Amino acid sequence: MQRLTKESLIRTFLDARIEEAKAKLKAESLEQGREQGLEQGREQGLEQGIEQGITRERELLQGLAERRFGAETADR
Repeated sequence: MQRLTKESLIRTFLDARIEEAKAKLKAESLEQGREQGLEQGREQGLEQGIEQGITRERELLQGLAERRFGAETADR
């Protein structure tokens, strides 16, 4: 009977350790996912900002060219 109790205690201990390891792995995975998501968001935001800046700059230059040289030149 004592042997069964020791096995039961060992199993309970090991089960608890496994659950702790699973929880830790899940938390680490979630954190890694968050970090990757933030990094991708930053990169996308930077790309969009650059794209918008280029578009705005193009519009400004086109407006200046139209005033200075006419619409036909500005369109080119």
